[in-house]
Amino acid sequence: MGFDSPSKDRRSVLSMQAMQFDRLYPQPNGLRVLLVEDNALSRKLLKAMMLKTGAVVDTANNGRRALEKFSPGRYQLVFMDVNMPHVNGLEATRLMREQELHMPDELPACIVGVSSEPLAEACLAAGMNEFIAKPAQQDQVQAVIACYHRARKAAQVEDKNLGLPAHNSLRN
Repeated sequence: MGFDSPSKDRRSVLSMQAMQFDRLYPQPNGLRVLLVEDNALSRKLLKAMMLKTGAVVDTANNGRRALEKFSPGRYQLVFMDVNMPHVNGLEATRLMREQELHMPDELPACIVGVSSEPLAEACLAAGMNEFIAKPAQQDQVQAVIACYHRARKAAQVEDKNLGLPAHNSLRN
C-alpha cells in the first residue's frame, strides 16, 4: 500500500492480501471510523464501502464539523478528504494531531488522506498515515482497514509479550 494510486494489478494483490488476512483475523465489528467528505455522493459511496467491512461510520461534511466530532480515542480511523470548505483536510489533520498530543494515554487515530489530486507528500507532512486517490475503490478501502487491523493485532501481541500496555507500540 503506497502513496501513489495503486495499479489494477497492485489493487488485486492488496485485495488478495486483505482476504487472506480476513480469514486469519476477521474484521472487527464496531471499528469506529470518521469519514470526512464534502461531496454528498462521494460520502455516501465511501460510507457504504466502509460499512461492508463491519465498521461503525460517522460522517462530517467539512473539516470544521470533523473537528467538532473528533476527540482522541473516539475513532480508530479517519478518512479525510483533503480539499474541503471551511477547514481543509490538511489543517484538520494538524489540529487533530495537536489534540492527540494532549491525551497521551489515548491511541492516536490512523488518518487516511483522500484526494483526486496527487497530494501524498502534503498529507504525510500534515500528519496523515496514508493516502488513497479518488475515486477510491472497495478493495482500497478494505485494504486500508485490514492493514490498520493487522497493525493493531500485531502491536497487541508484541505488547502482551513485552508486558506493556496494549497501545504503546502503535504510538511510534
